[in-house]
Amino acid sequence: MAGVRFWVSPELKGPDIPKTEPQKVAISEAYLNLPPPGHSTTAAYLKIANLDQAPLTITGFDSSKATRVELHEHIHADGMMKMRKVDQLTMSGMQAEVFKPMGYHLMIFGFASDVMAGQSVDFTAILSSGERIVFQAEARGLQ
Repeated sequence: MAGVRFWVSPELKGPDIPKTEPQKVAISEAYLNLPPPGHSTTAAYLKIANLDQAPLTITGFDSSKATRVELHEHIHADGMMKMRKVDQLTMSGMQAEVFKPMGYHLMIFGFASDVMAGQSVDFTAILSSGERIVFQAEARGLQ
């Protein structure tokens, strides 16, 4: 999993030196499928890992390339698979979660029509602590 790297200029001294904390969340392998022509709803998938001992709660996702991004999951109920919106996801310390088809995933509504296959799309995961974690998802063509 890719980490965050910080570079501190030797010219910086005292309070100008950025304070860095160890990365607590790693998001990797994020991708989304481009919607079919004439549509603006799609899904995104990723791996997310809580690298801290303490639990964390994800309360939402956002992207400048969508009007709305929601966390969803598929559940088996009454003999059928159903998709439902999830308001938050709490992860135990050192837990990883794979967002995949038929599991947790991001539903993207009002997706921008100017994104092409191979481009990266910025997303933000929002934690209950107020922290915002920016990550990129690769746009993939119809398969």
